[in-house]
Amino acid sequence: MSARELKKGNWIADWEENGKRNRKRGFDTKGKALAFIQKRKAESDDDSPRTSISRKAKETSFQKLADLYVEKHLSKTESIKDKYIIDQICQKLGSLNLWKMSPSDVRTYMMELFETDYAIATIKKHLIYIKAVLNFGVKMELTLDNPAKIVNFIKEFKKCTVRDYVIDHAQFLELQKLFKKKPWYAQAIVKMLWHTGMRIGEICNLKWKSVDLQNGKIRLSASDTKESDSKNIGLEPEIIELLTPLKKQNDSKGSKSKDHVFGITKELPIGYKTFYSHWKSATKHTIFSDMHIHDSRHCFVTRKRREGYDQSTIMKQTGHKTDSMFKRYNQVSDDEVLQMSSFNAEKKQLIEPIIKQLMDTAKSNEIPISTIHTVIRKNM
Repeated sequence: MSARELKKGNWIADWEENGKRNRKRGFDTKGKALAFIQKRKAESDDDSPRTSISRKAKETSFQKLADLYVEKHLSKTESIKDKYIIDQICQKLGSLNLWKMSPSDVRTYMMELFETDYAIATIKKHLIYIKAVLNFGVKMELTLDNPAKIVNFIKEFKKCTVRDYVIDHAQFLELQKLFKKKPWYAQAIVKMLWHTGMRIGEICNLKWKSVDLQNGKIRLSASDTKESDSKNIGLEPEIIELLTPLKKQNDSKGSKSKDHVFGITKELPIGYKTFYSHWKSATKHTIFSDMHIHDSRHCFVTRKRREGYDQSTIMKQTGHKTDSMFKRYNQVSDDEVLQMSSFNAEKKQLIEPIIKQLMDTAKSNEIPISTIHTVIRKNM
């Protein structure tokens, strides 16, 4: 842009607007010509789509955009059950104006998640929904770009994916002792984690209507599971013993009975954060300080595989869909490999008649092998 004098006291303004060159005559001073150009440029910028979007971004918070995303998109899909993840994101990022959001905000939020006990799949979901909300903002012309699209967590995800923390039954009993001074529900949830292989979210949100103590099972509907498939959870005797008095106590309250097994109020379940705080304080400065809540699923899969259960049966209860996922959770120790080839003829002669008698008794009374496993485990 420029201002030039055609003759004394007659200035012309030259400027570009929308890719076209423009010219206006009749200014008596250079200052007036330049002022006119500046005014035209400002008006042109205000009318441009980019400036309009910038203004909207300054007026819109991440919370408002997230609410709009839920209303216009998420609520119309089966993924509405993941709204709690968006709510968690908004607790940290909700107050930020879109025009102020940067990749560093996303990175800081994600790095904090890596320090928690969330399962790797849950952490990935947080990033997916941050990107989805911001992409929705770009589509709706509420923001210029998506600051999350250039953030990379390949190394962090790869590091978190590899988990091989598995404890045996004796160690589990030690872990249980750490929760003796914790609330009843914290003690109960620890048992549920070990004996069922359920996810912590499935346990916290478990409702009495899903529990069938008479048939020894929990029936989770598709909306109750991460994999969006219904499934049955077999209950070991320890869990039936745990839940039976709780069920009787809850039924006796009549109209004041709670919907959730581990409920705070009639309709409100125990929150993950509440249990997590008890877990961290109980395991802090102990041999279990590096154990994550989600590691209990690794323990369950490994324990059941060692007890001789079929891989497909274990996967049916845990909800794993692929062999690769099962292998990630199933841990094979060096001692197990060595035990395969170990054989002691003298010790074999000591226990062989007892085992034969046990199997004959089980066969004649139609006692399943799983019951024998349970009895042996409880008496170890």
